[in-house]
Amino acid sequence: MGIAAKGRNELRKHLNGGRLTFKQAVLAKCYTCMGFYCDGKSDCAIPECPLYPFMPYASKKTSTALAIPKNGVSGTALIKEGAGGYDVHR
Repeated sequence: MGIAAKGRNELRKHLNGGRLTFKQAVLAKCYTCMGFYCDGKSDCAIPECPLYPFMPYASKKTSTALAIPKNGVSGTALIKEGAGGYDVHR
């Protein structure tokens, strides 16, 4: 289960109290987010993720900027902090 996948050693280091570099932290996060790569090493296909440009198995390397539609709202939810907490807007 994901023994050779990038991120496994970094996650173990983190869980054992070790400090991680930015790259190691990204690898560990992608490893957990992808379910420990139990289905194989593949692209997560979530370009809206802020870590996607650094994803180790991304099929296409993308820029850190995502295209924003003319209305200024992307297809993902926007979270706005208000007096009563957070509101999610689509």
